[in-house]
Amino acid sequence: MITPAVDPPLWDEFQTKITSNIQAALYSRIDNEFPNTPANLASSSTYYDGSRTLWNLFELFDDATLNLTVLESYRTKATEIIARSYLEYQFPASGYTRFPHGLYLDYISSGSQRSYDALAALLVPRSGANFIVPASVDDEVRYSRDTAYAIQVYTWADKMGIPNAHPEYQLGFVDYALSHLSQWHSGNFTNPGNSNNQFKNPFMIGLTMAALIEYYNFVHQDVRIPAAIKIAVDDMWVDGSWWPDVRNPEPTGDTSSYSFFSPGYGGFRYRLLWNGTAFVPDLNALPSSPDVNADDNMLIAGAYIWYYKHSGNLIYKTRAEDIWKGWVKNGFVGYDKQFNQGMRWTYDFVRWYREGSGDVCGSSRLALCHSSSSCSAAGGNWNGLFCQKHAVYMN
Repeated sequence: MITPAVDPPLWDEFQTKITSNIQAALYSRIDNEFPNTPANLASSSTYYDGSRTLWNLFELFDDATLNLTVLESYRTKATEIIARSYLEYQFPASGYTRFPHGLYLDYISSGSQRSYDALAALLVPRSGANFIVPASVDDEVRYSRDTAYAIQVYTWADKMGIPNAHPEYQLGFVDYALSHLSQWHSGNFTNPGNSNNQFKNPFMIGLTMAALIEYYNFVHQDVRIPAAIKIAVDDMWVDGSWWPDVRNPEPTGDTSSYSFFSPGYGGFRYRLLWNGTAFVPDLNALPSSPDVNADDNMLIAGAYIWYYKHSGNLIYKTRAEDIWKGWVKNGFVGYDKQFNQGMRWTYDFVRWYREGSGDVCGSSRLALCHSSSSCSAAGGNWNGLFCQKHAVYMN
């Protein structure tokens, strides 16, 4: 019996969404920046890791749907934009502009010494570069995104084989990230006198969960992590973070979402504030527009489908599907930042969805091949951790 392929809902619509936006949202922006690349990635076409975005798309799409030769040429440029920021500009790489995934993926797919050196540079203390040593900061939630990225830098530097004399530093950041999830659940904030600590952004919770899940999957199966993920994804479904119809947030004060195309699909609030007893929507977080939209859905959806795979509880798969459908229908991807946000974690989402739905290893399902032999038999390339379509130059 042949197991049928299983894709997330609205798969064809997802593919059309990407293919119809990638030229204007990403390719043209990369062309405008290359080779005169910006030093600060926060204003770059690669913000949220455009290199990783393009690697993910190469793995998810076929050449008939998206010209993969052209895509790879832009991935090379995006990787260079990131590497140049970390190396030639000597930019201290603020905590929220550290993107290790694309560099790691480029290195294992090409053997690029430049990608290796660029990721290694993120571990070097220098002026303005916090989030290398945990003692340089603390566990205030305003540092959550920077903390999450610090965990990921250590994870992928280790998998790349970059020497690290202080493995305890990563564990320190893991402890901070778990504290962030606890604070968002309880309202017992570190340094509550600072108003910047008394809030929750669902997308930042998503970034924190992504970093902890990677640590759990690739470094150490810390039993605290699944329990903390469950609490976080449960909270967001009932505390007002998730809104089931982005066109209709009137009960909390806004007249409509700033971005929607299809009614009846959900999104997340940008920010909620702690009022001393509960979280309430921050209706002034984005003063130029109402504060519910689907743009950030895919920064969060991966945690729901991962927890479904971990627990087997179908409710999390259903919620993951709702988040995915909301993004496919209403998530804006017409600009580089939002395009990369949408695709940053989507490769893992699709892989976990397919696995959790009974899909199996095959030529169009290389990510579901979990051994060198099965990967090779399906026509893929084993990189030591997973099976990929890209060539592998390092094991």
